Amino acid sequence: MQEKITSKNYSYIIKLTNEGKRSCFEILCQDKVLKRKSSITNLNFILSNIISLEIDDSKVEDSWITTSKKKAEKLFVIAMECFENKYWIEKLEHELDEDISLGGWNSNFIF
Repeated sequence: MQEKITSKNYSYIIKLTNEGKRSCFEILCQDKVLKRKSSITNLNFILSNIISLEIDDSKVEDSWITTSKKKAEKLFVIAMECFENKYWIEKLEHELDEDISLGGWNSNFIF
């Protein structure tokens, strides 16, 4: 399951993939102007506003989270609720602007 969300400066994919008894949750992002892409699941803003509400974010090391289906589904719901809030997205995009300026946005996934 996945949802694509578009805002003023970025496009997002919130993705949930079932892998047997576990599920993989991730948030992908693309800058609309530069077309640079990155997984933002491990961005501190996402960790504190979404991930830590359901799981211990100190265990997140990758750009995606593999956890129980129940927890992954809850992360998906929390993420969708956050992305419905325009004020929250403005704060996220401020963080993304800073993150992209530091480089490293060169992922090669299809958006």
